[in-house]
Amino acid sequence: MQTFVHHTIFSLIIISLSSMAFIFSFQRNQEKFAKAGISLTFLAAGSLFLETMRSISENGQLSSTAVLLAGILCLMTLVGQIAFKISLAGIFTLPISTLLLLLDLFQSPARYIATYGSQSIYRNLHIMSAILGEAMAIGAFSISMLYLWQHKNLKHKTINHISNKLPALEKLSSLLDICLWAGMIFLSIALISGAFYSSQSLEHSGLTIKILWALAVWGWYMAILVIKNVLKKRPKFVAKLSLVGFFLLATSLFGIIL
Repeated sequence: MQTFVHHTIFSLIIISLSSMAFIFSFQRNQEKFAKAGISLTFLAAGSLFLETMRSISENGQLSSTAVLLAGILCLMTLVGQIAFKISLAGIFTLPISTLLLLLDLFQSPARYIATYGSQSIYRNLHIMSAILGEAMAIGAFSISMLYLWQHKNLKHKTINHISNKLPALEKLSSLLDICLWAGMIFLSIALISGAFYSSQSLEHSGLTIKILWALAVWGWYMAILVIKNVLKKRPKFVAKLSLVGFFLLATSLFGIIL
C-alpha cells in the first residue's frame, strides 16, 4: 500500500516538473530544458508502468485506471517528442496526466491510506506553499494592473508624474513572468502535498467543490504559461488573463471562507 502511494506521488512530482520544463524550453528556445523534460517524462513513465505491473501481479487487476492512463500519456509524449519531433506533445499531455493523478489521489482515499509517523509535515507544506502561491497570484494581479495602466497611458500619451515613476513595460512584463512561474510552482506543490496529506487522513471526504476549484485555478495558470511562452501572445493579453486568474483564485478563497 505504501509503495503505491510513493510511486504515485513520485510520478506526480516528476510529471509536474517535466510539464514546466517543456513550457520553459519554448521561452528562449532552450534545448536543454526540452531534454530535461524528456528525461523526466521517461522516469515518470517507468515509475507508473512499474506500479501498474505491481498492482496487477498483487491484486490480479488494475488498482487505478488513472495511473495506467497517465503512463500511456507519458509514453505518447516520448514517442511524439523523440520519434516524430512533435515538441508540443508534452505541453498538453503532461498537464492532463498531472490532473488525472491529482483527481485519483483526491477521489480514492481508501486505496491510499497508509500509516505514517506524522502527517503534519505534509499539512504544513501544503499550507505554506498555498499561501506563497496566493501571494504570487496577488503579485501577478498587481503587476498586470500596472502594466495595463502604463500601456494605456503610453497609447494615449497621457504621461503624468505617477506614470513616470512606474517601471518600463518590459520590466513589468519580466516581473509578471517571474510571478506567474513562481505562483505555478507553489500552486503545484500545494496541490501535490494537499493530495498526499488528504489521502492519508481518515477524515478525507473525496472530491469537493473546493478541490475541483483549486484544480481549475491550477489549470488556468498553466494555460497562461502556455499562452505566454508557447503561443507567444503579447504581454497585454497575458496581463488580462492574469486578472481573470486572480479573480478565479479570489472566488475559490471566498468559497473556502464561507
